[in-house]
Amino acid sequence: MNNRTSVIEKKGFEYAFKIVHCYNYLADAKKENYFSSRLLKSGNAILHSIEDAQAAKSKPDYYTSLSASGNEARKTRTYLNLLKAAHVLETEAADELLKETDTYCKALTLLLSSSGIRKSADFTKIQ
Repeated sequence: MNNRTSVIEKKGFEYAFKIVHCYNYLADAKKENYFSSRLLKSGNAILHSIEDAQAAKSKPDYYTSLSASGNEARKTRTYLNLLKAAHVLETEAADELLKETDTYCKALTLLLSSSGIRKSADFTKIQ
């Protein structure tokens, strides 16, 4: 729906790839399965929601998909912080992924604010 969305979609693929590698490391080397599987799910859901936004047929669908992506980015940030605090994920690796996650949160916020829709109640005003 938006060229800026396609740029973030490309970056999202690269980010999801890193999340998959992080998951594999945590599952194999650290034998950590609970939070690493949640990290994998939320980290990749960011990309899925961005892809959904790219294919949106309307502004409300676009907004809803980007909002979902932002929610997943915040969940991912929470899991990364938990894994870092528990010393399961090394600080350097966690900080790198956290920095990218924060960049995503900011980019998604900008995309949402530029969508022209401020809240779900505005959906009824869009034709």
